Amino acid sequence: MYQSVLLPLDISEQELTEKSLQQAKFLAEKSQGKLRFLYVMSAVPDYILNRFNPETRQFEDTLTTDITQQLKTVIDRLALPADRISINIRQGSIYDEILKEAEEIKADLIVIGSRRPSVTTYLLGSNASAIVRYAKTSVLVAR
Repeated sequence: MYQSVLLPLDISEQELTEKSLQQAKFLAEKSQGKLRFLYVMSAVPDYILNRFNPETRQFEDTLTTDITQQLKTVIDRLALPADRISINIRQGSIYDEILKEAEEIKADLIVIGSRRPSVTTYLLGSNASAIVRYAKTSVLVAR
């Protein structure tokens, strides 16, 4: 069925994370496929980065470490084999990076939560809407 499922998470949105997490877990268990967790960090403005030594990448490394720990906490609750789970953290535009990651890992399915819908996005959040529109693979929107 699904050999590679991509699960982009926003760890600051617990309710949204839970909905998409349960869907992805169910699919990964049934298909014996791999589950890739993805977190996309927004680009950090230069005026903030300039406060840190750019050679040590202290700011980005601290953020990456913190996010990785938070993702591992979420993953530990799943009880899936470790060899079927992987994590990646990217930086940039949310939907662009999700689509790039899906292509790179040859994802069969993207499971994404939708939040803050409005009339302009026709009942999906703007990132979910863009992913559904431009993905080259199937997308499951968890609500």
